[in-house]
Amino acid sequence: MNKAIQFIRRAMLIVLLLAISASAMAETFVVDGICYNYTTYDGMTTLRVTKKSGGYSGDIVIPGSVYYSGSTWLVTEIDAEAFSYCTSLKSVTLHNNVIIIGDYAFAGCTNLTSVKLSSYMSHPLGKGVFNDCRSLSSISLPGEITSIGERCFHGAGLTSINLPWALKSIGDEAFRDCDKLVEIAITDNVEQLGKGAFQWCDRLEKVTFSNKSKLTAIEFNTFYECPKLSQITLPTSIQAIEDYAFKSCTALEQIALPESLITIFTGAFYNCSALQHVSLPNSLRLLCDYAFAHCTAMTSLELGDGITQLNDHAFFDCTQLQQIDFGSSLEVIGGYAFAGCNGLTELEIPAPVKIIGNNAFYQCEGLTNLSIGNTVTRIEGEAFRECGSLHTATLGNNVEAIGTHAFQDCGLTSISLPLSLTTIEEGAFQDCMELSALELPNSLTSISFSAFSGCISLQSLVIPDLITEIPVGMCYGCSSLRYLVIPAMVTTVDYDAFIECEQLDTIICKAATPPDITHFMGWDDAFDCHEHARLFVPESAVEDYRAHERWGRFQHIEGFHIDIPGDVNGDGEVTIADANAVVEVIVNGGGSHGHNRAPDVNSDGEVSIADFNTIIYYILNGY
Repeated sequence: MNKAIQFIRRAMLIVLLLAISASAMAETFVVDGICYNYTTYDGMTTLRVTKKSGGYSGDIVIPGSVYYSGSTWLVTEIDAEAFSYCTSLKSVTLHNNVIIIGDYAFAGCTNLTSVKLSSYMSHPLGKGVFNDCRSLSSISLPGEITSIGERCFHGAGLTSINLPWALKSIGDEAFRDCDKLVEIAITDNVEQLGKGAFQWCDRLEKVTFSNKSKLTAIEFNTFYECPKLSQITLPTSIQAIEDYAFKSCTALEQIALPESLITIFTGAFYNCSALQHVSLPNSLRLLCDYAFAHCTAMTSLELGDGITQLNDHAFFDCTQLQQIDFGSSLEVIGGYAFAGCNGLTELEIPAPVKIIGNNAFYQCEGLTNLSIGNTVTRIEGEAFRECGSLHTATLGNNVEAIGTHAFQDCGLTSISLPLSLTTIEEGAFQDCMELSALELPNSLTSISFSAFSGCISLQSLVIPDLITEIPVGMCYGCSSLRYLVIPAMVTTVDYDAFIECEQLDTIICKAATPPDITHFMGWDDAFDCHEHARLFVPESAVEDYRAHERWGRFQHIEGFHIDIPGDVNGDGEVTIADANAVVEVIVNGGGSHGHNRAPDVNSDGEVSIADFNTIIYYILNGY
């Protein structure tokens, strides 16, 4: 029993001693006007300077040791927020023993003009240590510091600073809003420049990197809106320039992009309005949206040989751009990629470009001539919309589709369409008011509504043989249109297709059965030229057209003899016998061989298997 009581007493004594020790460690005391409490450094008890009621002012010297309560204690640390918002503080000198500074230790000390740090300091400078120290114009950082924390000098009044040789990391927004900083040299060992590190440094003019730099990325917003930055040479270690890294650096006239560079992210050089020439390295693989948008002084561009796709708005509104070298690998030009580039006058899109994206050259108002290479298969919607000076365009021989409103409001007087073309989408040539002649290839199988509406200079139109439906408003408002040919396979003419074509006086409709003319609400016809236009239809179908509810509105309907496309042997119908006749011509090396008509069914200038395939198409579709 006695042993048990003794054990309990000893345990209670140990707990009491520990409590007394903890209480002593938590003690705060003032010596010579500076407030301290206990801390532990490297296994021993030391002191740290802490916040004092009423704050600090004037010139403060932090000693290396303090005598208190019968002992001498080393001072090793400045506590977090110890001097924060001491607006009357003017200068601080730290003894060499003081090697740790806590987060926001001097934040908001707006009149602090001088800080002397320990020359032995190697611990990182924490978050916001000198945040908003607007009177602090210079500071000497010890060479062994490896890290500067986020917002460490945010808003400080620094005009210059020498970064430590051992520095590896500069935290997010570390020097943001240092609006008096003129020049900065990034030392050899820096591996990370944090997000927004020098954002809004309004007077920053020059940034230099060591040839031995280990930096691989210029991060998000790093030099965002540094309007006086005019000199910077990126190190050869850089692989990525991240989002808005140089946005609105409006004094930057040139920048050499290293061959190590792989990715330029969104808006990296957005609104660099003095940048005159851009040469992308062959190492580049990805150029993201808005990368060089609004670079309004840029006159020339080299895309390099590594990039296969330009993302949306990549060079949007580069209004002075005159020359583009597309490189040897580009396959896709993204949406709005060169929209608003008014300086372009001559444009040749080479191989291997396959797709021209939506609005890719929208409102390129200076563009006069366009040549599209043979690898392009599709021109997307509004790709050249509102290119008002574009007069001539030649499309490569593999273009299959012209997208919605692709050439709307262009100044085209002529355009060469290839035999590969199968689809013209909605409003593709709408309001091309100078287009007077247009030859549609026989390869066309689909034309969408309003495709040629508002082409007020267009005088004649022969619709290709494979078209089966004439869409709503296809030639609405073509006020100069006089001559129209509708092919034999058309079964439907939609309402408004040829409304307000007041000069239309000759219509040849080859369909043996009157096509249906659709109506919708108040729109009940496809034509409004019934009184003066002459309608020519197959002789055998004259009475059917006259009896038709809408075709019968024409006052002049006349018959004509029609040669049926594909009727090679002249028997009045298209059958396998016509296909065999074409094969006979091919096998015997050409000539009509007594047939009723030339066996060049698709009118491409030669008799080949393509003519055989056309006849099979006619047969399968019930011609």
